[in-house]
Amino acid sequence: MNTKNIKSRYGQIRTITEQADGSFIVEGETEYYRCAGLSEDVSGLYMIDFEGGPYIQVGDPLLDTKDCGIVKSIEIIKSETEGRLAVKIICA
Repeated sequence: MNTKNIKSRYGQIRTITEQADGSFIVEGETEYYRCAGLSEDVSGLYMIDFEGGPYIQVGDPLLDTKDCGIVKSIEIIKSETEGRLAVKIICA
């Protein structure tokens, strides 16, 4: 598994970890986040925006890099630590 750290515009660390199945887990401390869904089902998210970033949207390259692929789906997953947001990103 490949792990990369980036900083939000407020200096918070965001960790991006590539999973064995080719998906990515993006997580980090955040006081709040914004999201928009494709339906009433929370697993069908169209976009998610951590406090201070990153902004991730279906149809865009993951984190403005072509090496990760285009975002196909976004799913909020349970974080092990309170005050952290974790999302699973599937790219193609």
